[in-house]
Amino acid sequence: NAANLDYVLRAFPNHHRALWTMIQWYMQNGRPPAADSPVPPAECWLQRAIAFRPKDPAVYTLYGIYLHLAGLPAKSIHYYKQALALDANSAEAHYNYGLVLVDLHRYQEATEQAQRAYELGYPLPGLRQRLQQAGYSVVLTKPVTDDSSRPVPEK
Repeated sequence: NAANLDYVLRAFPNHHRALWTMIQWYMQNGRPPAADSPVPPAECWLQRAIAFRPKDPAVYTLYGIYLHLAGLPAKSIHYYKQALALDANSAEAHYNYGLVLVDLHRYQEATEQAQRAYELGYPLPGLRQRLQQAGYSVVLTKPVTDDSSRPVPEK
């Protein structure tokens, strides 16, 4: 529940799994919480995590995912670029950045992000499939498997 997540994130501001779970909670229960809610908005947790560890690329990726899911794909680009500046080999950041670019109809850039994500071993085929539906192809160098336990926004 939100109170348990609140406790974990107060103790460990950049706990990736707790941040991802908090993002999911907000997406399911609406955002922002009521004014009298003891649980801060997701943006507060993500900003706090960045302030706590400004060189943690996973937190920037999670912030990008959150903004994408919240219907703000153009704003999420900044966070994906930050994540990739800190870790150019983050398959998660490349993949999710590619999903945003598809939503923005920037297919050539999305194809480049997809190629890099799959070269790094990203397992989910969703980005590749969305690009194929738009008439673009990604040449895979490694087989893609379906692992639905990964925290990514599939649309």
